[in-house]
Amino acid sequence: AIAKRTLVVSGDTGASIANSNSAPPSTATGTDFGTVDVLGDNSADKTFTMKNTGSATVTINSITLLNTPGSIFTFVTQPSYPVDLQPFEGNTLSFTIRYNPNVLVQTISAPNSAQVVISGDVLDAAGASFVFLISGQGVLIPQIELYGGPDSLFIPHGDTTTRLEDNTNFGNVDWGGGDETYFGDNLFTIKNPGSGELTISAIESDQPAAFVVPATRDDGLGGSIQNAPPGSITVPGSGTQLFLVRFAPTVEQGYSA
Repeated sequence: AIAKRTLVVSGDTGASIANSNSAPPSTATGTDFGTVDVLGDNSADKTFTMKNTGSATVTINSITLLNTPGSIFTFVTQPSYPVDLQPFEGNTLSFTIRYNPNVLVQTISAPNSAQVVISGDVLDAAGASFVFLISGQGVLIPQIELYGGPDSLFIPHGDTTTRLEDNTNFGNVDWGGGDETYFGDNLFTIKNPGSGELTISAIESDQPAAFVVPATRDDGLGGSIQNAPPGSITVPGSGTQLFLVRFAPTVEQGYSA
């Protein structure tokens, strides 16, 4: 029998990757790194495993990345070369590639791709290399945080404790007891610490009879400005947006929303 070299490469999904310089990357094979926020030091790592399913020794002389812009794709770990991969059950070698799109601003316009080339005596064909494509997409991702009170205190999502200090407790407001309308206004700040534009389509209370989010509020200059939708509000990356909540009790009792 003629001994054969058969290198098989699989992604972190366990699925085998085709030896091809044209097969598109996919999440099924672990060759698509997905989307990564370009803001800050964000990255995605993928580990690839090599095994020899043939009957002859596979010798790997190098693993290189081709056609990658800048240092968007880099090796985190890889074997020392040259290295032999024997055809034993359970005998594997692995390498890890990192996708870090924040190093190039233009990564948000289109997916980034690179070619992985495993060279050496890896296949029966003389001089043949094992080649496959990888890709990832840098994106701008919005985030949302809420602050209230004179000291702009952070209000966690789902917080059920009201406080005077962060404006979630409106204190005592005279309900009038007649034809007069009394109310208390508290301001809150939406902050977008992310990189993408945040679009807010609604700010509303589940108890609108007592807690109202007016469509407009006083701009401090004798006029008014938009306070809440209708009409979407956009908050740019690293930007903020104020909004006002009005508490207008109608009877003497405790209220919550």
